[in-house]
Amino acid sequence: INLTELHQLMSCFYTVQVLRRGVRELQFELPGEWTVTDVTCPSLVRWSIEEPSGHKVLTVRLRSAKVGTTPLHIKAAASRSGDRWLAPRIVLVGAAFQRGYVMVNTDETLRVRSQKLTQARREDASTAAVPGLVSTSAGRLYFHWGDNWSVGLELAEAVLRRSIKE
Repeated sequence: INLTELHQLMSCFYTVQVLRRGVRELQFELPGEWTVTDVTCPSLVRWSIEEPSGHKVLTVRLRSAKVGTTPLHIKAAASRSGDRWLAPRIVLVGAAFQRGYVMVNTDETLRVRSQKLTQARREDASTAAVPGLVSTSAGRLYFHWGDNWSVGLELAEAVLRRSIKE
């Protein structure tokens, strides 16, 4: 997730493991303020968004019933304001268990003052072996697990100092 003073952009790589009966449709719940801009998947037929009460449901229809690993790439955007930020939770509907990583990059105008973690821990991005993760990123990497995880950050405006020596 890339955070700027006014926006937040998400590029989510999601790997679904289907262990038993084949699945032709996947549904994900995400917070209502996010606008999904693109979904890609090797066997994608189409994707759609529904907006029940206060959240969105992304439905991904697959070409055939799949068992095994199905990778998806979801892109979304939302506006951002204030000094408190909470990581968006994308929940696979009907999943028995979910875990994953969240990489948070702030632009040069923001700095992180503090963090509050629930069922999550910060990891060293340079040593993590996470598919799709650029290990040289200067972002903060968090590993999360369970149904009630959260990563909350308190942000502040970065004071940029420039000087010219003659």
